[in-house]
Amino acid sequence: MPNALIIGSGATAAAHDTWFRRRGWESTICAELEALKRCEVSGSLCVLSLPCADRAPYLKALLAYRHLLLILVGCPGADGDEAQRLWQAAKRRKACVAITGGWRFVPAFARIREVVAGGTIGTISDLEIKVVSPPAQGREGLFAGLDLGSWLADGIQPDEVQAAETEAGGIMVSLTRTPRIRVHWSAQPAATRPSLSLVLAAENGVETA
Repeated sequence: MPNALIIGSGATAAAHDTWFRRRGWESTICAELEALKRCEVSGSLCVLSLPCADRAPYLKALLAYRHLLLILVGCPGADGDEAQRLWQAAKRRKACVAITGGWRFVPAFARIREVVAGGTIGTISDLEIKVVSPPAQGREGLFAGLDLGSWLADGIQPDEVQAAETEAGGIMVSLTRTPRIRVHWSAQPAATRPSLSLVLAAENGVETA
């Protein structure tokens, strides 16, 4: 049975744990660095869902293992230099590192992905996602929304990407391929955490979340 090692705490780690267990994986949550050193890292898929500011010591400990399998859940606040250093360290240790948006692991969206992949609702024509983020988080929510949209639509590769600013100061990105994916992002001073709404139009009806 495959094993996932979830590195994080709170509701986010719990959602990841649920996501893997529902798919027949063994899953372990590790919230502390000292506990990580005692966990079985080799042979596990490691899911690092901590904020970027807290990740450095955990990444250092994980990259001590060769042939590491690691998922980074989003990269809030990361810049190009940090990404380059991570890539170089992963290459030296022959590690496989993937970056995903955190919403893939929300049970409701994971269920929609299963319905889409199973063909129950027929061919998707449109997928619209609206993301509202706190100003301090920058545009991370926009990229997480695009990641979620592409994943829900079975990993499509767009023919063209169009982006424009909205009158309210947000950004709207459209992926021009069937299904058409549109992601509307905005920052709201009153928001304390990111929020997302989704409308999916298909042959046999409309799904919302």
